[in-house]
Amino acid sequence: MSDEDQLINGKQTNDEVDFETLSALLDTALSSDSPAVQDQLKKLLMVAALTSSPDPLGKVHGPFKQMFEEMRVLSSRVKHLEAVIDQARGQRLDREYESQKAAMASMMYPKQWDSSNLKTII
Repeated sequence: MSDEDQLINGKQTNDEVDFETLSALLDTALSSDSPAVQDQLKKLLMVAALTSSPDPLGKVHGPFKQMFEEMRVLSSRVKHLEAVIDQARGQRLDREYESQKAAMASMMYPKQWDSSNLKTII
């Protein structure tokens, strides 16, 4: 019997319920086109909302809340890393530009002539 079948048939205790299995079932129910499934999901959520004991500070500490908090932190870290990479790219491009500019300037404008050598050349 699969984990989903065991969960549906109530053969697992709360401690044994795999969060991934539960989220897969919830995802399936949320994306279902069946009116019966949608109705039962609404009823389940209503029962859960009515029977949960509210936190005095209004915080919810369930696995979904934890998952979304971790996603928020990871998203923030990715944005920070992207900014650091962009900054490093910009600095590298600035160095390359300055190097290319100096190389072009040296080709276009050779070193200044020493005027004392002009007499020997003429």
